[in-house]
Amino acid sequence: MRNTFLSSQLIPALQDSPLNSKKFLPLDFLNESITKKTIWAELPHTWQVTSYNLADNTLKSAKKVFAILVLIDQAKAIKDLLSEGLNDDLLPLALYGDGTTGILQTNDGKTTFHTFARKYKANSAFLFVEKQWLMQAPIMETKGEEMTLHPECPLPFTETDIIGQGQSSIVLKAHLHRAHQHGYKVQGGSILVAVKQFKLKQFRGQDENVFNQEKQILERTRELDHPHLIKHFASCETGEHYFVFFPLADGKNLEDYWKRESSSARSPRLTLWALQQMLGVAAALEALHDKNIRHGDLKPENILHFNDAKGGRLVVADVGIARQHKQFTFERNKGTVTRATTPSYEAPEADYSVEGARSRNYDVWSLGCMFLEYVIWLLDGYQAVETFTNDRESQNKRFYAKTSESTAEVHPKVSERIKELLQDERCGDDTAMGALLKLIASDLLIVDKKTRATAKIVHARLADIVQQATANPSYLFKDTGRAPVLAPSSNKPQPDKSDARTSKDSVMQEERAHEQT
Repeated sequence: MRNTFLSSQLIPALQDSPLNSKKFLPLDFLNESITKKTIWAELPHTWQVTSYNLADNTLKSAKKVFAILVLIDQAKAIKDLLSEGLNDDLLPLALYGDGTTGILQTNDGKTTFHTFARKYKANSAFLFVEKQWLMQAPIMETKGEEMTLHPECPLPFTETDIIGQGQSSIVLKAHLHRAHQHGYKVQGGSILVAVKQFKLKQFRGQDENVFNQEKQILERTRELDHPHLIKHFASCETGEHYFVFFPLADGKNLEDYWKRESSSARSPRLTLWALQQMLGVAAALEALHDKNIRHGDLKPENILHFNDAKGGRLVVADVGIARQHKQFTFERNKGTVTRATTPSYEAPEADYSVEGARSRNYDVWSLGCMFLEYVIWLLDGYQAVETFTNDRESQNKRFYAKTSESTAEVHPKVSERIKELLQDERCGDDTAMGALLKLIASDLLIVDKKTRATAKIVHARLADIVQQATANPSYLFKDTGRAPVLAPSSNKPQPDKSDARTSKDSVMQEERAHEQT
């Protein structure tokens, strides 16, 4: 290729897109480099007199087309292609017929362009189609857009790091190029996004609808517009990969938060914030259940922590693995090696030998497991949470234990720990900690799913606790000097009264009568 001034600029400016191993030219560089001066530098000088509008027309509608032509050393073709009506909006193009004619056509086949076939080398059209993808990286929106891209189309991300991994997907922290975004938040000078990546071919022959189901759930979740429920930015299918783009939680997840802030002073402010966030998570779960959506895998790793001016916000994530309640049947007896949920937080009905399919109240058990760990963390730190996990001596560290092939009970170590906590002076009858523990024991960690509380009841009763604690901080816990008071946390939660509301007995009675399965 002839090394012109413009080509010597374009080639080094190409960026690697690690998400799908393609290269792209950033839009900002395209706009900065394609100017009247650089256009005329690639064309015959006499054209400035005979075709004096050519540069203006190129700048107006065909910057990408011109950049492609420069890269394939056919810049002079811009004159004829513009005359044929080609512009950037018609990209990407395809080869006409068997690809050897030198004719280009729009993807719908309605318009053809004959410039290369008439005046240039036979392979020029082929090179144009090949290089055009360098200019096709899309602008990413944040409104839940569904994109289906050509396998050759690059994604505008420049760096990625794996931050999570499952059997069907990986989660990446990715840097989105600032020229290819609209509505994204800058974090520390970069635009950072969480990307969940699936490999389509891995699922063929198993569940052909798994990705469409996930998209449907994410769309419905997004419509809820709940502050404690994750909203995806966009989804994309390209080649053999499927991506979902989410906001990146700068505070990582709840377990990371527990580890990071374990030495924080257990002040009324931090404790109240924790209760408010639990209330927010319960409210998000209620919102899901109201739409007949079961999360299916509630655990600390799926509760994200976003930092903000008020100290942070906990957000329920990974809702996409859920299924609509009416469509779900549990078939553990098929011996599949894949698991959609985390055994530690599974409800007793997850065990196939315990009769019945999973209901929405499956999530309430998982909520109880998390809330109990949260109380332990608040009182005694993360080391106590780990000890509690290790005390449940079983392969999966579940919160229940089987008593026969068809029955189960709350794990003895769980019952023992709750009893110990209720006898702790800090968790007396007149404290929020005591009330929360009783709620967990009497309504959430109930083996019989038919008598387990609904998310609506949990939310209402927790709202009462938060309301009292907000009005009277001394209600939170009794300060006996046992609560760890160490280095102040850099995270300074602030009270947020927006989630607090008073429960109604009539609502509870109505929900108790609601069908549990």
